[in-house]
Amino acid sequence: MNILLIANCRLGDSLVMLLALRALRLRFPDARIVLASEQAGQGYVAAQDILGGRGLIDAFVPMESPQWSLLRAWRRLLFCRRMRRERWNVGIVMMPPVPPLTMSLVHRFSLYLWWCGVPKVIAPETVAWSDKLVSEQLLELLAPLGVQPAGFELPPRKKMVVLQAFPEGKRLLAVAPGANMPLKIWPVEQFAAVLKGLPEDVHPVYFGGENEREICEDLAHHVPGTLFVGHPMAEVEAAMRQCRCYLGNDTGLMHLAAACGLKCVALFSGHSKSRCWEPFGAGHAIFRAEGLPCTGCLAQECPLGTRECMVHHDVTAVTRALKERLLPVSIG
Repeated sequence: MNILLIANCRLGDSLVMLLALRALRLRFPDARIVLASEQAGQGYVAAQDILGGRGLIDAFVPMESPQWSLLRAWRRLLFCRRMRRERWNVGIVMMPPVPPLTMSLVHRFSLYLWWCGVPKVIAPETVAWSDKLVSEQLLELLAPLGVQPAGFELPPRKKMVVLQAFPEGKRLLAVAPGANMPLKIWPVEQFAAVLKGLPEDVHPVYFGGENEREICEDLAHHVPGTLFVGHPMAEVEAAMRQCRCYLGNDTGLMHLAAACGLKCVALFSGHSKSRCWEPFGAGHAIFRAEGLPCTGCLAQECPLGTRECMVHHDVTAVTRALKERLLPVSIG
């Protein structure tokens, strides 16, 4: 059994596939599963960096995406020609069926799979807002294959990373103040106000990519902690697993925290219309603007210049939710 998946994979996109990928591997334990995805750009994490070495995907194939449309089309034709050398049983357009995905992109990726010689193609039938999590929607996409849920947790790597120790006797809090869109960033001053309201034994660990170093350093200036910026994903995951819970914006790091078993206190903008991109699992605290007419704008920066959907989040409520999730686990 050979299965070819095609997707656009950055950190969050890769992680929301976990539910579907684990179910697919459970259903076809001996299958060869290949993931073809666009190469990560600067500041982004490739699918192989987060999913590699876990037994879910057997091979990763990059799809080059040059800026020039003619060159991109040529590269995609070469990709399809190369993939036709293998015999595929099924191909899956593993894309969350919510905006900003469009049916034109779904049809294009389906066409790529046909060109790769795939006899059976599974792809989203519609693209629309839904209150179901994208993880759940991707699992439903695989229903024709008879899959069963197999958990969302990120399987450990075959070779784990050992990190230097964090401060002893502290409750570690993963904090991600950055985001890939300015619209999704909660003000540093409000992050700082929350952190200053926590007990003294709570030690923040600031996570982010190199493109988020400035905002992490700014927050660390307000509230001292450990900067964990620009590290390889294996080290980021290992550090995240040592934290008690997560505080941050709607980012790929939020999904990583959930996949590592952390409870999330997540701050959402009005970029999306529904709860579809919330972290998977129970026990998370989600803060989202409700009732704003501009909700679902899909903008990277606030068209109104106010970022009302982010600045309205109440510091006191966020602090309370965080304290509840930092409590020691009761025994017995």
